[in-house]
Amino acid sequence: MSRSETITEGNRLDRLGAAASLACAVHCAAMPLLAGLLPLVGMSFLASEQAEWLLVSLSLGFGSLSLAPSYARKHRRWRPLLLFTFGASLIIVVRLSAEEGSRLEASAMALGALLIACAHLINRRLCRSCAACHSAGE
Repeated sequence: MSRSETITEGNRLDRLGAAASLACAVHCAAMPLLAGLLPLVGMSFLASEQAEWLLVSLSLGFGSLSLAPSYARKHRRWRPLLLFTFGASLIIVVRLSAEEGSRLEASAMALGALLIACAHLINRRLCRSCAACHSAGE
């Protein structure tokens, strides 16, 4: 795989990661409000613990696959990694320790997911403006 193909793959992962993280944030913010309505429209699976862990796993997986290589091989800026680390830590700590269904849980989970989405968007912007990336022909 050429360097420009690798760069394009990184952009794709950042877009997917941002989308997964934003979906996670919307899910966390909306669940307390919509939990009673979901069974009426046949979508009660969205309120399940499995759906929550799936969204968390997608957010963390895409972040790991795109942010660490971008830092190591491209722009060497720590801000996206720091935002990702704070967001991921917040999600994991709150998910494992907060009372299920509490306002604190929903707010903290949504904030963590938004931090991860911001990390992806900043990483994408840094990669697009990176001199090393552009010298590779992108």
